[in-house]
Amino acid sequence: MQAKTVIAPLDRIKILFQTGNPQFKQYSGSVRGMARGLVYIWRTTGIYGLFQGHTATLLRVFPYAAIKFVAYDQIRDHLIPSKAEEIWYRRIAAGSLAGMIPHKADFDSRIDFRLLHISSRTCPCASCI
Repeated sequence: MQAKTVIAPLDRIKILFQTGNPQFKQYSGSVRGMARGLVYIWRTTGIYGLFQGHTATLLRVFPYAAIKFVAYDQIRDHLIPSKAEEIWYRRIAAGSLAGMIPHKADFDSRIDFRLLHISSRTCPCASCI
């Protein structure tokens, strides 16, 4: 949770760059441009603009982690039925499969999450949304 909160402003500016937001196109392509984009958001909308869409990120993390945790336990029980059969590659396989399940289940919410970031309140014109 803390890590997601710390990188939220960087994630916000990254999404604005990736989506080709016309207002932020001038800032993309360099670290200095990223810093200028962050300063622009700070000056126009304050700290709230830097964390726009962050609540959706946090709400998305909980179910994702829960699904992954339960999937790992279930898959591990099938791949490693006893302590004698616990081999490193079976643990890796269980972890890999468990990571794929919530990723697939979470795809639609990630699309909605990106749309929250794209609809920027920092642009005064309706054409940038």
